[in-house]
Amino acid sequence: MCFAPELNVINLIRSFTPGAKVNILAHDSQTNYLYENILLLTLGMNSPTSRLFVALPVTSQLLSSINRLKLLNENLEGVRWTPPDNLHLTLFFLGEVNPINVSEIINLMNEVPQQEFHINFHSFSLEGGRPYHPSMIWAKFNKHPQFTQLSLKLRKSFEPFISEPMKFSEPIPHITVARIKKVQDFMLNVQMNEPFIVNGMELWQSVRTSTGVTYPVLAKKY
Repeated sequence: MCFAPELNVINLIRSFTPGAKVNILAHDSQTNYLYENILLLTLGMNSPTSRLFVALPVTSQLLSSINRLKLLNENLEGVRWTPPDNLHLTLFFLGEVNPINVSEIINLMNEVPQQEFHINFHSFSLEGGRPYHPSMIWAKFNKHPQFTQLSLKLRKSFEPFISEPMKFSEPIPHITVARIKKVQDFMLNVQMNEPFIVNGMELWQSVRTSTGVTYPVLAKKY
């Protein structure tokens, strides 16, 4: 089924036939990417909301350090390592959002001013859960004023759509590399020599499936 880009998202949804192949006729690849993702997101939902966040994927250099950590701890039980395609640095978490608002959220994200900056690696650490019962392994980065400012800018822009309270007034840059069931003798003394380069942003959706969580990318800004 083909759609012309002049149609707004509401009309696209109304004119869609379930089961039809989506093919949007846009003037450029970026517009095509945007419309297809919004349409598929909206029509593919089993629930009335979408769990969204702004993030950046990890680089191959950072992934190499995480793989070294996995090798050092490969014999431990109850550790669920994050699949490489799911590894990300969260810039801002929106929470549950009505899919019909996704196009406006993407527009707002594209309007947020941003300059490239680097954040340096701090350490791998056990985090989350109850006191003395951590539930995650983080790759933690040093706090950075530009990271905090960017998070606050995104919060201000998305304010009408935010469903989750901000957990930290000064967010901690991190990558969740694994989820754990119990504290063990983890070997966490692995270094990342490459800084994380924050040079754009992407809108990700959290989708829970029978085989785990996936993170479709709905829009990119670089």
